[in-house]
Amino acid sequence: MTLRVDPAALRLYAAQMTEMTRAAEAAKSYIDQWGSLTPHERGFLGIVFQRHPNYVERIDAMLDRVRQLTDASAASLTTTARTYEATDSSSAAELDASYSPSPRPMIFRD
Repeated sequence: MTLRVDPAALRLYAAQMTEMTRAAEAAKSYIDQWGSLTPHERGFLGIVFQRHPNYVERIDAMLDRVRQLTDASAASLTTTARTYEATDSSSAAELDASYSPSPRPMIFRD
């Protein structure tokens, strides 16, 4: 069994994590804009939905955490891709250097 890491695939996944970060930011913006009720809007709903502000706070905190996780994951995946690229290049150079030089035939041109 061999381990093969495709840095391009890691970068693609990092881009997807970045998209998820943006989606969490958009959802948070939506919750911030529409999640809270003004005193006028509360009226009867304020009596019925007394816990609504708590739910909004919890959703807001959850979206903050999702944004932090996906942002950190994207950065880590990009760093990992870079590390694998550098490691593969240095390993290849080290392997090439370990081979004895092969004699090159003389080329005669008439």
